[in-house]
Formats: sequence, structure tokens, C-alpha cells
Amino acid sequence: MQVTVRPDELIREYDEAVIAADHRSAMEYAYALTELYRWRADIPNAEKYAIKCLDHAESIPTETLEDVTTRRLNIGGIELPERLHDGVVRSRFVHLLPEQAES
Repeated sequence: MQVTVRPDELIREYDEAVIAADHRSAMEYAYALTELYRWRADIPNAEKYAIKCLDHAESIPTETLEDVTTRRLNIGGIELPERLHDGVVRSRFVHLLPEQAES
């Protein structure tokens, strides 16, 4: 992974998306933060953002392909899946989520 962004930059973008109630962008930034912290072996922060990512994923519609297609495939060198929804978040971050969120 060729990371070109600092966590504080991603957190600022995440916070702005939350304030704007843009759950899709917030989910994508939380996903990137989870991956970044996991890559850095900062498990407490990875868990924190995995939970936030799942919360946002559960709040967006998933009826069509357009609903689950990410707006960008890369954030600061961190790759995002082409399709992102609560099922993807649960499977990718199963070891970071509380047991009740895994099902």
C-alpha cells in the first residue's frame, strides 16, 4: 500500500462528511481510515472506524448497483472496493467488529 495521506487529513474529511450528513462519503472515509489504521497495526483506531463504517453502510440504500458503487476507488493511496455496502464491511472487517455487528 502506497499511502499518500495522513490520518488527520482523512479524519477531517470524514468529519466534514458526517456534518454534511453524506453517509456514503463518510462510509468511504471510515473504510479508508480502518484500512490505514489496520495497516499501521493501530487496532483500537481500526476497530473504531470499522464500527463507524458499518454504521454509515447500514444507513444508505442498497437496492441498486448505483446505491452500492463507491464514488472513488482510492483515497490517499488506500484502495476501496468497487462495491461497498454493509455486507462487504462486515466480511472485510469481521475481526474488528463487535460480535453482534458481525451477523
